[in-house]
Amino acid sequence: MKKIEESLDKLGLVIQKHEEVFDIIIEDQKSKHKIIPDETFITLMMFRKIAERLDAIFVLLENKSENAARSISRNLIENFLYFIYVIDSRDRYKTRALSYYFSNLKDQINLSYLLLSKGQKGRKIRDYLNTENGDNEILINKAKRAKEHYQNCINSDKYINIKVEWNRFNKNGIKYPNWYSLSNGPKNLRELAGRCGYEVEYELLYGIYSRQVHSANVMDQFENVNGLAGIRNLRMYVNPTLELIFPLRLGIESLKRFIEFFEMDDEINIEQWEKNYI
Repeated sequence: MKKIEESLDKLGLVIQKHEEVFDIIIEDQKSKHKIIPDETFITLMMFRKIAERLDAIFVLLENKSENAARSISRNLIENFLYFIYVIDSRDRYKTRALSYYFSNLKDQINLSYLLLSKGQKGRKIRDYLNTENGDNEILINKAKRAKEHYQNCINSDKYINIKVEWNRFNKNGIKYPNWYSLSNGPKNLRELAGRCGYEVEYELLYGIYSRQVHSANVMDQFENVNGLAGIRNLRMYVNPTLELIFPLRLGIESLKRFIEFFEMDDEINIEQWEKNYI
């Protein structure tokens, strides 16, 4: 129990450092740009998403929700790989960051179309989202405005080449391509992990955590109690070692890569901080 508490304390320090470094770098970017470029802001938010996942894992483990922490840990792997892929190439950095956001915009547009659909799916989801007053008109108007807004965004000149790539996938029968697959990128998450140099971590962790995400481990709720089958408490530590080591490592790694990318090594000595506190 003491080792778990010590590891949680270290994870808490990493989360605090994430917030501190994020604030320093965003202030630095604001001093350099009247308006922070889209690709820079997207990158900042991708790093912030890692901190959000780390914090969620911390809260869950602090409350002994070990399996739930595993679900978030799989999300953390994906967020980390997306972030690393975007900053991994100075030459392709802008295209990759904008591709990531373009994909998000397309998702929002598709959701708007679903909400506005006159078919059974559209009617059902509108009814579901209006359980209090059954007023679909407000929801429809919001969806129309959202669709128009996101459509205007993707029609911006900065997305011209990305749209060409996206449409190329559509013509080849792939309706929803992975954003990182554009411009001859990796075909799937496994290839993405390999391209970023984290194939071993992917092989080890992603499969383990996928069992939790896809509910393939329901029988793990049983335990042996004096030769008899018992059901584990909802909140208890079984063996959270991996869930503590893994976020700690990715948290520190993302800090180092973030600081290096924004060339803040002189201002933020992360190596010394790690040596002193972790």
